Amino acid sequence: MALDAINFDTLILEKFLRVTGTDITTGEVQFMFDNIKDGNIEGTEDTEYITGANGVNLVALARNKTCTVTFNRAFLSFSTLSAQTGSPVSVASAQNKFRVPKVEIIKVTSATTASVSGTPIAGTLKYVYTLNDDGSLKDKFTLTTGSVTAGKFTLNGSDLTFAADALTSGQQILAVYDEEVTVGKKISNRADTKAIYSYLIADLVCLDRCNNNTKYITRFIMPNAKVSGNFTIDVGNTDTAHVFSAEAMPAGCGVDPVYFDWYIVED
Repeated sequence: MALDAINFDTLILEKFLRVTGTDITTGEVQFMFDNIKDGNIEGTEDTEYITGANGVNLVALARNKTCTVTFNRAFLSFSTLSAQTGSPVSVASAQNKFRVPKVEIIKVTSATTASVSGTPIAGTLKYVYTLNDDGSLKDKFTLTTGSVTAGKFTLNGSDLTFAADALTSGQQILAVYDEEVTVGKKISNRADTKAIYSYLIADLVCLDRCNNNTKYITRFIMPNAKVSGNFTIDVGNTDTAHVFSAEAMPAGCGVDPVYFDWYIVED
């Protein structure tokens, strides 16, 4: 069906297909996410009333307008979280090593030795603990640089050495330490950064009312979207959702105070 034959007053909104945020000045992509579980577009307008005798409303004066969008995404998005926190995604490398805490449970096979999987940064592995069968803490061992005695252990690289018969084969040990990594990514939520502004593009799928097999892509544009620093990331028995919202603002230096444009065009 030709686009000019569509009744634009009877389109069915099926789903949000994709949301993309770009830098308002440079056009560089800041974040993008799909697999949107659900979302909404909300517009509000404040009203101030002029009242007469007995508080009767005489005139309704339109005041501030707002427009917000909210999306629940099925997956966690680091680029989106970067926009919400105002901090860039950092990439680990040989020149930019991350110092990452590690909690490790080791199953020992010797009465006197055990090994952790990483290489602890000096001074970070000070204690290890044996565990009971139910996983709770049992005995604490303290790092020593001297001779190994009861309740002590030494560390050489990743290898731990204990006093004679301190351990039982098959027993579990808990070790907590920091290690350096050169592969990975990191996002930080800092007190000195805030959520960003973005040029937001939301693609929506619409169905034709008379023929639901006919689909159209519509584009909802917020030229100056203030990303909200309020977010929720659900983890549990229900489906995981990364909540994202943004509020439209008039252009900061333009003469066109548009909150959004919604296009239905040939794709």
